[in-house]
Amino acid sequence: MRRHRLLHLLAVNGLAGTVAGIVAAAGLLLLNVGGLGTLVAGAEEPILPVALMTFGFVVTLASVAMGSAIMRIGQDGEDRPEGHLIPIRIETDEELARRRRRMR
Repeated sequence: MRRHRLLHLLAVNGLAGTVAGIVAAAGLLLLNVGGLGTLVAGAEEPILPVALMTFGFVVTLASVAMGSAIMRIGQDGEDRPEGHLIPIRIETDEELARRRRRMR
């Protein structure tokens, strides 16, 4: 059952990243950022640059969404082990040297 939950998590976040990539690419073209929309519209075959740009955005943003979802696993508090933290004193080099001199 755990395996299917992970696949579901990846699929949902991959889909969200895909939608974000398509929206980002379309936004750049429609808003004509840096003259990109005009440049693509004037191309002989505008489908190729649009497809390449959209594919790049989709791959990048879907990967980011899926990666961040994986890194967030266990942060919701459901998989945290029970227990208490115990502070441990760590001596510095100076403290160790002082203690060794006293022992002589």
